[in-house]
Amino acid sequence: MPLLHRRVSKQTYQGILDKMKQRLSGWAASQLSFAGRITLTQSVLQAIPIYAMQTTNLPASIKTKIDQVCRRFLWSGNAKMRKMSLISWHTICQPKLTGGLGFKRLEIMNGALLLKVAWNLITEPGKLCAQVLATKYRVSLSDIPQSLPTRHGSHLWKSVGRVWDHAKRGLRWNVGNGLRVQFWWDCWATTSSPLAAFTLKPIPPELCDLYVADFVTADGNWNWPKFSYLLSHNAVMRIASVHPPSAWNGPDKAYWAAATHGKFTVKSAYDHLAQPSLQERDTIWRLAWSWKGPQSIKTFIWLVLHNRLKTRGELTSRHLTIDTHCERCGYELETTIHVLRDCPYSRSVWLRLLRDHNHQEFFNADLVGWLSRNLQASNKYPCSNLWRVMFGVAIWQIWFWRNHFIFTKEYWESDVIAMDIKVRATEIQ
Repeated sequence: MPLLHRRVSKQTYQGILDKMKQRLSGWAASQLSFAGRITLTQSVLQAIPIYAMQTTNLPASIKTKIDQVCRRFLWSGNAKMRKMSLISWHTICQPKLTGGLGFKRLEIMNGALLLKVAWNLITEPGKLCAQVLATKYRVSLSDIPQSLPTRHGSHLWKSVGRVWDHAKRGLRWNVGNGLRVQFWWDCWATTSSPLAAFTLKPIPPELCDLYVADFVTADGNWNWPKFSYLLSHNAVMRIASVHPPSAWNGPDKAYWAAATHGKFTVKSAYDHLAQPSLQERDTIWRLAWSWKGPQSIKTFIWLVLHNRLKTRGELTSRHLTIDTHCERCGYELETTIHVLRDCPYSRSVWLRLLRDHNHQEFFNADLVGWLSRNLQASNKYPCSNLWRVMFGVAIWQIWFWRNHFIFTKEYWESDVIAMDIKVRATEIQ
């Protein structure tokens, strides 16, 4: 755990940026493919600040610079050089099944790591670390306060205080003896909101701060007259389904609502915090990542699904060129579907790979429909699984030979390209 004895500033964590740049200087980034840079960014660059974020809320400017280093390396292979980002960073930080690459947003990851500290304070108040903090800041962790007094606290205490509300909202209880669970303000009978949200009348002041154990009669049954008149019928039925607390049941047990198994994990905390910003899932993305072949082709398919290849049309929309024509055939607008399928040079390759009765359907679909039909298992094409592999290799190779023509002006016969595609697909299959 990093210890801080002075005020936190940008300079405090400058070492994280220096370490990232030091790692980058030792990599031959020019030799890496886009897929290789994705792997290194996720597994190395984004992992470097994790240690510091476990106990500290990093300054926003540091997080921005870390994201900038990762973003520039991803698209240019260099932390200092800025190149065109084909996909927004917000989209890249989405899960793969919602169109992203599964990168972590540092702001949310930082919060998830701090949530782990807050969760440990709630569920294990007897630990030495928890006792030291509770004693120093005069907080009773056995009662689980609604918020933490952070005004004069350390940077660690203030950081935990920022996520304390999220920890409370994700906290659920299995009632044991009922001595730690607040009757009105904790989720124990209901899962979405505490019982205070289901009241029909204002809660009397003398009942506000009582625990579940305080609503049991001497013979161990629920003291219905004490609270039932305050709650809706549905809430009363929920309480009736819970066994009354008893000393024989042992202590109350907390569980994490954001995980199906109830155990707190940083991953479940990240998903919980990221939920409001997640895009809707679409089965089309599964087709890209379930494609059986090299990762470099998978990432290329991902770019194609986003319609973000560096075609003349895309470059024009970004004001990087004014010429929209296809350099191979002269068509007035070079788009992704034109490059990969409709250009006569590309079409001639496909005609050598397809059966005759598939031509009309194959050449008339829009981009997403075309990709979807050919990347999923189907009986419409010969050797369905082999065709899926061949199709992925084909669009990748057609883009490669298009770029080869742009930069060298060398043209290869479609028979040669089609044969190369078949050989590569057979090797992968």
